[in-house]
Amino acid sequence: MYPSNRLSRRGQRRRWSWKISLASVLIPLLLVLGTAVYQLWVHDDRVELLVVDRGTGEPIAGATVETPNGLLQTDREGRVRVPRLPEGSLRIVAPDHDAVVVSVNRETRRLRVPLRSNVVQGSVVRNGDGQPISGVTIRAVRDGVTLASAVTDATGHYVLRGVPEGAELVAEHTEYTTARVTLGTDQTVADLALHPDVLRGIVQDPQGRPVAAIVATTGRWTRVAEDGTFQLKGVGPGQQVFIKAPGYRATSLVVPESFQVQVTLEPLIVRAIYINALVASKPEALEKRLQLVDRTELNAVVIDLKDSTGQVYYDTQVALAHEIGAVRPILQPRELVSGLKARGIYTIARIVVFEDPILAEARPEWAIRDRTTGQAWRTWNGVAW
Repeated sequence: MYPSNRLSRRGQRRRWSWKISLASVLIPLLLVLGTAVYQLWVHDDRVELLVVDRGTGEPIAGATVETPNGLLQTDREGRVRVPRLPEGSLRIVAPDHDAVVVSVNRETRRLRVPLRSNVVQGSVVRNGDGQPISGVTIRAVRDGVTLASAVTDATGHYVLRGVPEGAELVAEHTEYTTARVTLGTDQTVADLALHPDVLRGIVQDPQGRPVAAIVATTGRWTRVAEDGTFQLKGVGPGQQVFIKAPGYRATSLVVPESFQVQVTLEPLIVRAIYINALVASKPEALEKRLQLVDRTELNAVVIDLKDSTGQVYYDTQVALAHEIGAVRPILQPRELVSGLKARGIYTIARIVVFEDPILAEARPEWAIRDRTTGQAWRTWNGVAW
């Protein structure tokens, strides 16, 4: 019995020795592995940044983080781990976004970094029918300075990069009214509708021949070209436009939505009667002359507003005329012309200029001088000009 017992005890010792040896290897290995896991996942001594778009909240892949030790990039989830700094700053940049600088310190563990998109895009169409407009210049302006610009393509689409925060978009085209829009916070889409402002047309006589006319509206005018065509910029739908030409009756029209017109001017052969200011100021005397126009081939009147005596027969706004005593306001031109137009009578104002004795006497230095005497030149009856 004794020998067999000794053998059993020896086998047991050998088995324990093997287990102890294995444990002596595995335990340190597990400790090292556990330490690594702790360092990497549980006690990662790095700052985790999450970079997102400020407007949409979507992660930004490929953003660059500038650190004191070099450059790092965010993954497809917008994340990146940066070695911890005792205290300092990190600069984060990404395509089509404004760069930002963030501060970190030893206590910073995680940081969400929103970046503002600086790209604005949209479409520009014609107001009313929604047709795309190509060739529109889009400018991003802040404090009166243009900081970015783009031009719409054939589909009316544009992409504007580098747009600063708080910018105003200005859309310009030679044939449309300039449009302006102030961008809202994080606005990246801006569609615009432009109003046409160029009236195009042709002016001709009843035989279809071009007429050299003037086309005008308040504060704007243009000449008709030799072929009868014209372009008047700066007008809007419903605005009144006047067309005048020597030898033709003046006419007017309202700008249509199409901004295209064809105008036919009727020839005007003036057959007028002359009416002096004194007659024109007396209703009964004036009516007798106008009845003559009504029943004959006459179609116009010539009325004195300032005659050869130098007197001005309406309340002119010219201060000099009042200073020299030349004003005798016996006519009300606005009412007079309105009544004549209502009767279809063409009106011509007569204003005498060089023969002006009142002004010549009041301002002799302006008068025509006699070469021989050096004094004011006078007519046979003593009137100075």
